[in-house]
Amino acid sequence: MLAGVPLTPVSIFYWQAIGVRGEKVSVKGSRSGGRGVSVQPLLLNIPEVAVSLRLSRAKVYQLIDVEGLPVIRFGRAVRVSVAALERWLEAREVA
Repeated sequence: MLAGVPLTPVSIFYWQAIGVRGEKVSVKGSRSGGRGVSVQPLLLNIPEVAVSLRLSRAKVYQLIDVEGLPVIRFGRAVRVSVAALERWLEAREVA
């Protein structure tokens, strides 16, 4: 958990897909005193979203344009919030 952000199914799958299995990483300038902290991103880029959803990059862009997948833009950079992605997926679940 990072600053109160819980591990969720999407984020766990993402970390497993890219090979991170809970290793401790040292974050320069952190207040952990060099002990290392588990780092979990709050935002994913488009290739990371594609990996976590097991879709192509083009399909993710289509979901953004047509299906309303929420994004955050920083200039030309497009990011997807892990929390917003999970809420969007839950809203799309068929009962």
